[in-house]
Amino acid sequence: MAMATSTREREDISTFSIPQLLALYPRERLFVHPLLWTTRHLRLVHCQFLNLGEVTITVPPAPSPPRARSTAIHDDADEVQRHLDEKQGEYSMQRRLATDPHPITRGSALSRLLRERTYCGDRIPLSFAHRAVANLLCKTYSHRAQPSYPSLAYVDLSDITLKRRIRLGDPSAVSYRRPNPPKYRRAQKLVRRHTPTDPFEDPYIFALFVALAQQRRLRNKNSNEDTGISDAITPSPPSPPLPMILLVTRPSDTTWLHIYTSNISTEMSDRFDYPSRTPPTAMPPATIYRRQLAFEPYETLQQRLAAVVDGKWQEGKWQEGCAGQI
Repeated sequence: MAMATSTREREDISTFSIPQLLALYPRERLFVHPLLWTTRHLRLVHCQFLNLGEVTITVPPAPSPPRARSTAIHDDADEVQRHLDEKQGEYSMQRRLATDPHPITRGSALSRLLRERTYCGDRIPLSFAHRAVANLLCKTYSHRAQPSYPSLAYVDLSDITLKRRIRLGDPSAVSYRRPNPPKYRRAQKLVRRHTPTDPFEDPYIFALFVALAQQRRLRNKNSNEDTGISDAITPSPPSPPLPMILLVTRPSDTTWLHIYTSNISTEMSDRFDYPSRTPPTAMPPATIYRRQLAFEPYETLQQRLAAVVDGKWQEGKWQEGCAGQI
């Protein structure tokens, strides 16, 4: 829910430490789980969303290889999956990602479409002052060329909504029984207060990007320690931003796959790792960019998706081997 910008927020607070930011609103509970973050949190850390529109990529459809019977040993789940694929016909994974109402099924379909990615897990920790304070729900993937940390994540908006309702004590989120009316009304009021006006600009998305950046930073730090280089005592010096990608679906949206990218700088990571330190200079806004990739035509979805997440696409051009980001 949008909030009016106060005089305090119009001040230059980009050089404030996290405790100083929290002290601006002593009557509000701001040190909360990311599921309960609001637009207030985004403004305090200077985070903004920017929608760049549709990603248009024209690629030739990949030739379908002849189906040969595999000699590999499969478990029962693989056998069931093969039967489902044959029943649903060609491009079943693409159709499932676009139209299936269940987030688990969509996530499974996406995992099978990401050829160059390795599945890492369904949670990612968010740290504050070098301590894990939350395990964020999302599927994470690493690139085969850089398998030491996840650089791609996926989440369905309905999962975020459900987890938020559960955390706020909404009885209808976990039970089919008729809830206690006073408890139900109170929970619904809290849910409305913490539900963003635009679900595609959920503050939880920003938390996911921070967690991804922290994972990359942790892997780099461990790598430096293995080679005798340590930066554990002082915050990292300024360095180029860390590009990350988040894929988002919504059960009611069977047209678009939403692709988010953001450059979480080391300065922003320092704010979470060293919250009591004041930034040496005013920090620029952390911008989260969103674009939409059409599910159809299904026959080219896997190629178009790979072009975006693996950096082979730049402003509408198919560039094989290009290392750019959207």
